[in-house]
Amino acid sequence: AKVVEGYQLLMQRMSDGLRGAVAIESTKGWLHNVWYLEGTSMEFVVCLAMELDLLVFAAKETTTTTRCLNIMNRGMAAHDGKVLSKGSVWGCDVLLDNENLIDRVGAFCFTFCEVYALPKSTLDQAREKHPGDARKLRRAQVWLALQRYVKMGCVQELL
Repeated sequence: AKVVEGYQLLMQRMSDGLRGAVAIESTKGWLHNVWYLEGTSMEFVVCLAMELDLLVFAAKETTTTTRCLNIMNRGMAAHDGKVLSKGSVWGCDVLLDNENLIDRVGAFCFTFCEVYALPKSTLDQAREKHPGDARKLRRAQVWLALQRYVKMGCVQELL
């Protein structure tokens, strides 16, 4: 917890330009894993990266970061049958507004984990500030909702 507080304090003391440079550097390991952020402006990415919350979880703990885009910074966990390691992302459905389409299952931590979390409210605020990028995310939101509706329909067929 002290490391997280120290990091946040250091970020607050940096100039806007330096904070932006650090934010860009910190996204390099995972940004390409969030398909709907490809092609968004660098200003939008910096805005998101500067608002990431750093959370820590113990081994054998389940993350509690629903309604967030989650990025594994350190550790190993499992979510939806996949092993998550540094740079892995989950919670990409943070774009969705329909509660019935949202995956509410947390990740199970095999080891101590550091997770960057971007809450939906923060993403929505960034979208308001960057209307060009908001349009791109809206298209992704519709596509993701369509995928979830189809998946739900297939599951219902099987039942």
